[in-house]
Amino acid sequence: MKKKRSGYIQMSRKLMESKGVYELRRAERAEGLGVFIMIVFELAKNENAIGNEETLLIISMLAHKKKGYVWHIINDFGLFNVDGEKFQCILLQKTFNIETILGDQPLSGEPTVDEQPLNGESTSLYKVRAEARKSPIQNTRIQNTMNYNKENEYD
Repeated sequence: MKKKRSGYIQMSRKLMESKGVYELRRAERAEGLGVFIMIVFELAKNENAIGNEETLLIISMLAHKKKGYVWHIINDFGLFNVDGEKFQCILLQKTFNIETILGDQPLSGEPTVDEQPLNGESTSLYKVRAEARKSPIQNTRIQNTMNYNKENEYD
């Protein structure tokens, strides 16, 4: 996959009406849908949009959800291809025109997904927490809270 310089992810206008997202929305409501979108954004950063155990930990920390709940969103609604502990978003396969699909053999004799290093870094709790702290979602929330407190101070 060639890395796109664009910071955009294309989503269909009918995404909410697709079978998997409809089932997710019905079962988990907005909370599950929000976790799904966070997973999509996090996977968009990875080569071939493939996540692993480290990605799962980062997403669970960012979403303030247990790892099991995030895995439930990934595994139970048909929105991701899952192969063992690795997962790939079907939406991002279409958006980024990814040729290497998790679980399939590449056509041109390239190494399989299992042979390709995902991040080249070892998993450690310190790195996961550091990545979570860098998140613009968390930093925005902190900044908004600080601004709110400054505006509501009594002199």
